[in-house]
Amino acid sequence: MKISLITVCYNAEKTIADAMASVASQQGSGIGDQGSGVEIEHIVVDGGSTDGTVREIENFAKKAKSKSEGEQRNYSFQWVSEKDRGLYDAMNKGIRMATGDVVGILNADDMMAADDVLLKVAERFEKDPGLEFLYSDVRFVDESATLAKLHETDTRRYICPIVWQPWMLTFGYAPPHPGMYIRKNCFERWGYYKYEYRIGADYEMCVRFTRKHKAKRAYMRKCAVAMRLGGSSTEKGNVGSFVGNNYDVINANRENGYWGNRWLILGKLPMKVLEVLVPKFVKRIGA
Repeated sequence: MKISLITVCYNAEKTIADAMASVASQQGSGIGDQGSGVEIEHIVVDGGSTDGTVREIENFAKKAKSKSEGEQRNYSFQWVSEKDRGLYDAMNKGIRMATGDVVGILNADDMMAADDVLLKVAERFEKDPGLEFLYSDVRFVDESATLAKLHETDTRRYICPIVWQPWMLTFGYAPPHPGMYIRKNCFERWGYYKYEYRIGADYEMCVRFTRKHKAKRAYMRKCAVAMRLGGSSTEKGNVGSFVGNNYDVINANRENGYWGNRWLILGKLPMKVLEVLVPKFVKRIGA
């Protein structure tokens, strides 16, 4: 099975190297474990960065090419840097470039949580050929976290969607986007991310795929991604993002024929509280 990971970035000089390295180190990448049953394609879509991001990508691409010469590897890397219409437009571009059976998203400031994540994802899809939508756990770590020290880093927030059901989307509760792995043909049949949404196009996609089109889904009991705090939707005190996201949740439900209003969204608060409380007692959950 071939899995395509899409990473979109813009001025991510400080974090993009860890994101790329975390994918290249996955079991099945061909580094010491040929024939593991998963082929990995990593696509980086840069929005025309003005800092040192492109330089970091170019340096990594050279190393990836050098390592692959003379080896039978199940890993490929490609990238593009050009202007786009925003985050979700760039994701759509990457998905259209993808040649894998399954697509996942890894943000530029995030890292794969373990080196066997994609191997486990491939096993789940191969075990169930009808599976279309797989979701898993995600942990949040400090903005200063690095790939080298990731397993020694405390978890600040932990999202475990084990009880999630599509009807919970009415209340604003969805599986974490970086923990989703979706058949590429789902995008081809049901449409791509609607980049008109400011920060909630992934939520709208989830409503459309799992609730409206009844995608066959499954939960994978594994932490897939470590997300650094400080992004547009996680930054503390980012009231604009909080309000904007909630409006996107309401619009996403209404657009797909489901009722939604700002009071219903309060129903997700107990889950959000648990996500923060649990790591206070299990400091390295997901590590």
